[in-house]
Amino acid sequence: MKRRMSIKPAAMVLAAAAVATVAAASLGGATLALWHDEQSFTSQVKTGKVAFGVGAPATTLAQNATSSASSLNFTVGQAAAQTLLDNLGVAIPIQVDSLAQGNKGLRYTVVPPVFASGSIFAAADTRLVKVSSAAECSLSPRPQLPSPVPAGYYSPTAVPSVYSSTIDPTTHFWCLTAVLDKKPGSGTYTNKVSATGQPPTGAAVTGSDQWWANVTSVSSAAAELNHTIAFTFETFRPGQ
Repeated sequence: MKRRMSIKPAAMVLAAAAVATVAAASLGGATLALWHDEQSFTSQVKTGKVAFGVGAPATTLAQNATSSASSLNFTVGQAAAQTLLDNLGVAIPIQVDSLAQGNKGLRYTVVPPVFASGSIFAAADTRLVKVSSAAECSLSPRPQLPSPVPAGYYSPTAVPSVYSSTIDPTTHFWCLTAVLDKKPGSGTYTNKVSATGQPPTGAAVTGSDQWWANVTSVSSAAAELNHTIAFTFETFRPGQ
């Protein structure tokens, strides 16, 4: 008599073994779970380019810096003083360009000038005002400072600290204006003289006279010192 042999497919054997394992684990009061997962990523923090420029409105500004260790000065000198003397007023636009790529923000501080005593600008009514364009820097109308001047007015944030890869700078404009009521040292000189005479006979005689003259004593614009408006900047990260 021949025996028949029953051969189960390999897949069925493996399945049965798996069921047995799970069952044994369940009977032991524990459930086993095995898995394997892999994740990979690359994190990059790019510093990006930082640039800061100050100068008269133009395609290329006269001064620029890439490090906050640098301080840029805008100079007001003899040419501006001569215009102030000739016209009794002058308006000087200043352009500030700021660029900060990556997650860097940029803010800067502008220090209004202190004019030396005896200078032509010291005799004038001066103000430094932030304007929206170079064309707004004029004497008619003359830009006005907000009243009161808010905290941080002279320390604006030019670039926020959100990520940016732009190559176009943010442009701000400032306007320095100076106005004279009259030329320094000018005015009117007036003198009056009275005299009384006593003739040999009769009553005393009194007479008077006066004269006046315009007097002008103006400092020469050629002797005007250079006055500087200082600009400094710093970069900052989000949350700073």
